[in-house]
Amino acid sequence: MTGDDLKLYAKRAGLSDGQRILELGCGAGNHAAVMLAEGFVLRATDGSPEMAEVASRRINHPVEPMLFDELRDREAYDGVWASACLLHVPRDELAGIIGRIHRALKPAGVFDKGKGRLKFILKEGRNRQIRRMCELVELEVVDLLRTRVGPTTLGALPEGRWRPLAPEERAALIGQ
Repeated sequence: MTGDDLKLYAKRAGLSDGQRILELGCGAGNHAAVMLAEGFVLRATDGSPEMAEVASRRINHPVEPMLFDELRDREAYDGVWASACLLHVPRDELAGIIGRIHRALKPAGVFDKGKGRLKFILKEGRNRQIRRMCELVELEVVDLLRTRVGPTTLGALPEGRWRPLAPEERAALIGQ
């Protein structure tokens, strides 16, 4: 990744220097070095203590040895960079790891899923908020997909359809 690649990612994600980024699986520190040079506040991690040590020496910045399931932060980061490292997660554990990443993002944090797709996590939505956020950084919104409302997941509910809430879903929404 070059500085220009990172600037494109940052623009797509609405990030600017001084914001906090969590890098998962930093490897030898190539991406971390660029993020630091661009002025981001970086928490770099790698699952291999040996690789974390190599990267830390190379970029002269702390790199923590951390496995994905050790991520405990909540609403701490403006963005997450996980370049190719999630390929190492067993398929049956992936949903839990993605959940940990989402919990680590600040409200309206951005997780770049690659292939031109961004995932936004809103704790409190406003009318057309995602469209307005993207417009500010010159991104065209082609499609939006809501996956849940509070604790209620939408599953395979077709667009434009509704279903009654189960009693436990209603109780959970009222109790928020």
